[in-house]
Amino acid sequence: MKKILLLIVLLIFLTGCTAEVNVEITADEIYEEINITAYASGATSKDELYTYFRKFIPVYKDVNLGDTEPDIKKSGVKYYTRGVTDIDNGYVFQYFNYFQLDDYNNARSLGEGFASSLVQNDTVDKEIMITTDNGGLKFFDYYPDLESVKINVTSLCEVKESNADSVEGNVYTWNLNKNTKKGIYILYSTSNCKEEVPVENKEEKKESKISKYANSNPILVGLIAFVVFFIIILILGKMNRKIKK
Repeated sequence: MKKILLLIVLLIFLTGCTAEVNVEITADEIYEEINITAYASGATSKDELYTYFRKFIPVYKDVNLGDTEPDIKKSGVKYYTRGVTDIDNGYVFQYFNYFQLDDYNNARSLGEGFASSLVQNDTVDKEIMITTDNGGLKFFDYYPDLESVKINVTSLCEVKESNADSVEGNVYTWNLNKNTKKGIYILYSTSNCKEEVPVENKEEKKESKISKYANSNPILVGLIAFVVFFIIILILGKMNRKIKK
């Protein structure tokens, strides 16, 4: 039975599928966000496409899940939070989670994306290293229609070394495709980190990730709000008529 892979159930019917992974690292926590843009093809309708991406993906690689198992939550299992944005001929599926640093070695993204990976916390030198093998991303072997994966790592700590393809400010970027035989390597110091996101603001951050599309489409949001308001008025009107009778 095949395991569910993190970049997630990209069936062979999909065309032009790309993924962007955003990772934010601090001294003791890692935020991971996977955005998958998938388009319907002639063989797959947009409605069918929506059903191909599971609502519940286990966060940790040691939780096995078969492709044919029901897409439901199981007790005691932690899942990625999912968001979905409707685009012209497809969807952007978003999966995200906060990891404690010590738990990231068991992250499904690392465990199933690469043949080997390591998150090493050197408490003596106050350095953290995240590294993978140089065999390339395994998802390209599983899903031929996956065209590219962009990985952005934003570090709130001082980065000492990396093999990123490009660096802009404190954002380190790797651009991977089927022909890329390269791993991820980044070494950063925990003794010089910017202030972390306060715990009480993390839920706000999660919500803002999902609401980016709505914020960039105020007309659509306004139209939806008007429709909802109109429906409420109709319901209240019916209730008033019943009361008078």
